[in-house]
Amino acid sequence: MTEPIRFAPSVEPEITFQPRPDFVRVVDVPSPDEVDKPAQNGLRPVLFDYQSQARARSMAHYYRQVFDATTQAGATGLSQVFIPFDPTTQTVALHSVLLLRDEEALDVTHEVRVEFVRPDGAVQTRIFNGSVTGLVRVPGTRSGDRLDVEYSITDHSTVTGFRHSQVINLGPPVDQFMQVHLRSAWRGDPPQHVTFGGAPEMTEIREGDYSVLEFGPDVLPATETEFLTPHWRFPQPLFLASQFESWHEVASWGESFYRPVEDPLIAELAQTIQAEHEDDEARILAALRHVQNEISYFAILLGEGGYRPVHPAETLRFSEGDCKAKALLLISLLDAMGIEARAAFVHTETGRGIDKLPPTPFAFNHVIVEVSHGNRRHLVDPTDIERSGGLREQARQDWGFALVADAGRGALERISIRPSRMPLADIDEQYSITSAERDDHRAVLRTRWTYRGEMADAIRQEIRMNGMDAALANYERFYASRSDGLTMIGGAELADDPETGHLIYTAEMQLDLFDFSHPDSEMPSYIFIAHGASRAILGAPLEARENPLALPYPYDFRHRITLNLPEGSSHWIPDDPSYRQYMNDLTVENDAFELTDSRDFTENRVVLTARTRILEPEILPDLFTRVENDLQGSDPMSYVVIGEQINMQVDPGRMQNLLIPSHAPALPEYTTIR
Repeated sequence: MTEPIRFAPSVEPEITFQPRPDFVRVVDVPSPDEVDKPAQNGLRPVLFDYQSQARARSMAHYYRQVFDATTQAGATGLSQVFIPFDPTTQTVALHSVLLLRDEEALDVTHEVRVEFVRPDGAVQTRIFNGSVTGLVRVPGTRSGDRLDVEYSITDHSTVTGFRHSQVINLGPPVDQFMQVHLRSAWRGDPPQHVTFGGAPEMTEIREGDYSVLEFGPDVLPATETEFLTPHWRFPQPLFLASQFESWHEVASWGESFYRPVEDPLIAELAQTIQAEHEDDEARILAALRHVQNEISYFAILLGEGGYRPVHPAETLRFSEGDCKAKALLLISLLDAMGIEARAAFVHTETGRGIDKLPPTPFAFNHVIVEVSHGNRRHLVDPTDIERSGGLREQARQDWGFALVADAGRGALERISIRPSRMPLADIDEQYSITSAERDDHRAVLRTRWTYRGEMADAIRQEIRMNGMDAALANYERFYASRSDGLTMIGGAELADDPETGHLIYTAEMQLDLFDFSHPDSEMPSYIFIAHGASRAILGAPLEARENPLALPYPYDFRHRITLNLPEGSSHWIPDDPSYRQYMNDLTVENDAFELTDSRDFTENRVVLTARTRILEPEILPDLFTRVENDLQGSDPMSYVVIGEQINMQVDPGRMQNLLIPSHAPALPEYTTIR
């Protein structure tokens, strides 16, 4: 049985001087007069050479990089070579450092100075991986010099049983070099391998006991990554290879790390939970919430700690752990109560594309837990915020695929989370305007925000972290920025509704509305914007786009604004068909999203209702034309104008305040597989 680690040892870093490895095939370097790449900050990238050899008990990585210094600033860049590595599992050997100056090769290998810096920001990120950067300082570099440096990093980690996997990112800065050479040698049969994002295909040859995959030396094909291409489409140029033959093999490998652990501390906590809760579902939820709320997130990834979880007793003792540690603790707690649970591997960004990868542990970056209860299996995340509801309501992340660490199953399993038909948030604002007098802009606002599902859970987590007073102050600041002279009437409240389980914010306030009319106008001009249902959901233009576009998902907000008009204001709503046409209703429905606007006008009341609902995490190219047509007639936010329509003077500052969304769409960051 694979035992969880108690503590991860720290190893002092070292760089030795050794000859070039025997497996390396030396390639020619373009002469200075052949180089046509533009310089960047005074440095011209000439050659990037990466060669690897997957041995029986280690994997060696050879690097050679050649740069020309075209300015003195570039010469300063030549003087510093950065080599990041993990000293707990990797060793570094420096082979040669050459300076080519005036057609003379100067060997400065043994004149360099080596120093080490630790780049970890563990205090901010709560992740300590123990990596260091070897800083090789090259003496006496000048403008016009060429630096040719060779080094190797050998990985001695045993955690995958010496079934090696490899990911080579061929985007920046590799694609900036004039020449690129890639050579990957594997003992025995060739590994399963794929390329993405326009990466070149590798030529496959046999050399003795090794299968070799090779490209170049040559110019990498030009690729351009379109902004906001979904992570799971792997838009950047990548090469991936793995000696794991199947996902079943990966599941069997992972199973050994997540077998339940027996320990007195775990047994004591399990007994407490059992005594306080009568049925298994309540016990599962209590154990989950204990791990979520009482165990702080902190990751120590030294050496095998990147794969092997920390012993659950240590996690309880220090009240902190990463996803692996939290998962094993929850599995062990549930086992102590006679409840079956297993680890499940997912990727939080590229999960929907895992089925296109060769089988490898590198496909995952997160561990969750599958719990068996009754005749169903439920996925729960021990690192997530506390979720309301029962077991069925705990899984709210659509990660695409999961691999359960169970040798008896061992296949990728689709995770399908269907979005609710009810909005994540409903905002109801009722403005009662005090008077129709020209210079009286007072109004009373009664507002009610209803949060459901994960939106409610997120607000509850904010309250737990920062307190109720801070949460209520956020709403007051928001409305104060959209009006003049705001005064709260009574106390605002943010509380759970015992009948529905929804989280509800209610408040009443007096304020002065922004008036956008010309001073000589007979009527004020008031603009009301549905700030909760934003239409700015596209993060990039679709014109001439080739790849799918990521959408903010899930996103579903509805906003209703009711305007109660004072006596003598009937002329604020023009009896003009063009006005009603200008304030037209909207209904947009396609496979990606739904947008709706509706306006109801009576003599003394106006009601605006707007909703934006995202149905899918991406827009596929065959829907681009439909989406552009659907959005062409819709504004970024739904709005209504009452009062003066012609002589308006829109103050940019005040207008910008009104345009601030209360729930801005969270467009995904551009990332790729790690």
